[in-house]
Amino acid sequence: MNPKQNIQFFIIAFLISFFAFWGLNLFQKEVEEIFYWQKISEEPYILLADININLHHKDKNESLISEEKPEINLSVESFISVLITSDGKQKVIFEKNANKKRAIASITKLVTAIVAEEIYQPDQILFISKRAVEQESQAGRLSPGEALSVNQLMHIMLIESSNDAAFALAEGITKRDSTTTNKDHFVDLMNKKTKEIGLKNTFFNNPTGLNGLENYSTASDLAKLASYILKNHPEIFEITRYQSWRVIYPNGETHHYITENTNKLLAEIPEIIGGKTGYTEEAGGCIILVLKRDNNYLINVILGADSPESRFVEMKKLIEYCDKII
Repeated sequence: MNPKQNIQFFIIAFLISFFAFWGLNLFQKEVEEIFYWQKISEEPYILLADININLHHKDKNESLISEEKPEINLSVESFISVLITSDGKQKVIFEKNANKKRAIASITKLVTAIVAEEIYQPDQILFISKRAVEQESQAGRLSPGEALSVNQLMHIMLIESSNDAAFALAEGITKRDSTTTNKDHFVDLMNKKTKEIGLKNTFFNNPTGLNGLENYSTASDLAKLASYILKNHPEIFEITRYQSWRVIYPNGETHHYITENTNKLLAEIPEIIGGKTGYTEEAGGCIILVLKRDNNYLINVILGADSPESRFVEMKKLIEYCDKII
């Protein structure tokens, strides 16, 4: 054969081999599909198992929180949402000015409660001073000279947000005729506790949250505080969930009835684990809420809402935003 015939022969042989190989593979694939679907018709669980494997593989690699976050618009100075998973991991979902220092009003009382739990026994009796009763607002209905247990004062402070009860706990008067109080030492313990927890932008000058910017924190620090309480002092959040309470004297007689919690969302959101409200003109409306979400916890903090009522409106918006992506 001449060179030209050799080239023609090579091309023809190549084309025959290529189409033969392609046809054989196509035939093999069609035969495999026929046997596969025949097997599925006989044993359909194979298909279900295949689907389950694919779904399991997908779930394993998906994040717990959707990366497609909705736009969030709240009329507050700062806020943060933190998801705590069942294995203890924490992830920030939303935040705005979360590290900005702000007055926190009666949210202060959560730290007052922590210190009180650590230095007193629940049934320890404390006496109420005139100075305690002179604190702003009438919540608590306390009178100078009367005695109540630490447990009862804790309920008054956390449910009614009584400044009188918070001040009485800080004074720690154990004798009716005593003029010596431990308030300054108590506040020192509050600041020491914040350092132990790791709250780097938090400071307290009093146990109530009054007096404007003298007590301050950040949304980020308060989320850490809520996480600490959830893990180490869950009984504090249990108290904050009561919508009513019968306050009793040490002898068992009724002191007064608490008929309403300052946290109005308790009646609307059954998943609330605990929280605390706060309001002063300087602080604006403040609120911490901890909610249960399946086996996880959601911590939401709002600071600087326009009014006491708007803090609840904005908190419900924040919860709705979070529920869209978790």
